[in-house]
Amino acid sequence: MGFGIFGSFLVLTLLFKPLVCQQPNTDESFVFEFLQKMGLNPPKDYGFSGAFCEWRGVFCDDKGENVVRLEASGLGLSGVIPDTIGKLKA
Repeated sequence: MGFGIFGSFLVLTLLFKPLVCQQPNTDESFVFEFLQKMGLNPPKDYGFSGAFCEWRGVFCDDKGENVVRLEASGLGLSGVIPDTIGKLKA
């Protein structure tokens, strides 16, 4: 019977697993994780359903892709600052 359907499925699963399991590598994902670990649930706590650059305290470049500044005062954040904040591009 040879390799069969199960063997083919297993090989494809092993090949594509790293692609599926990678965490997003964007400023949005880094800010989201930062705010979550600091006690907020973005965008729910912000009341926004739009782009992350519209969240209170988040300032992005003209393209709306990269965070250029975060202002955390008045957000009621608490906890240990996660390492992902250092992954922001700007």
